[in-house]
Amino acid sequence: TNYDEMESVATMIYVVRRLVIPTLLSNTSAAIEDCRVYRRVLRVISQLWCNPYYRCQMKIDLAVLIEHFILKVLCLGPQVNPTKHQSEIESDTPKSPEGMPSLFHQQLDVLEEMKIWFSSNPNEALDLYINYDNQGDMLPTRFSKLMNKICEALSTLAEQCGAIISENGRFASINGGNGSPRRHVVLPGESEMSKAHAREAAQLMREKAFHSITAIVK
Repeated sequence: TNYDEMESVATMIYVVRRLVIPTLLSNTSAAIEDCRVYRRVLRVISQLWCNPYYRCQMKIDLAVLIEHFILKVLCLGPQVNPTKHQSEIESDTPKSPEGMPSLFHQQLDVLEEMKIWFSSNPNEALDLYINYDNQGDMLPTRFSKLMNKICEALSTLAEQCGAIISENGRFASINGGNGSPRRHVVLPGESEMSKAHAREAAQLMREKAFHSITAIVK
């Protein structure tokens, strides 16, 4: 019956709230250290967000996950280190010179997921605005205006990537093409190879950021 179906759905939402959400949050450290874990966490968040019923019934829960796993990662700025060697850039969990994990791959995963969110169903961008940017004082400040914060984070990230591309010796056009090279003074500890890797990583990240912004605008 319809009553039984509604009761089953309510039970499932309760289980997700009590078990899935805490489990995801408890894996924050593992997700930072290993991009494969982060990728799985992100996919769970996407499954919840892309389901209209979960999106309606778990507004605060999803706001917590989006703010914690998506916005914070985007707002770190481009995790591109000019002094990385190629093996570090290409590994699953690259390390910074200080030994801390770089979140380069995590940021790429977020950008790719954002593109999927907003290109697969244009209404999801509208839902994000209605649920979090148009609620007045009904939501805690931390979880309000999520759509505005995501757009600002994507735009800032693309701008910062452009600065890295410029600093590492070559201007690039907005579509990812390369313009005229410019002279760059090699600093101690830097090499032309490491700068080239940083430039290529920044170009890739900027391109994905533009794709996400385009999906939102459409």
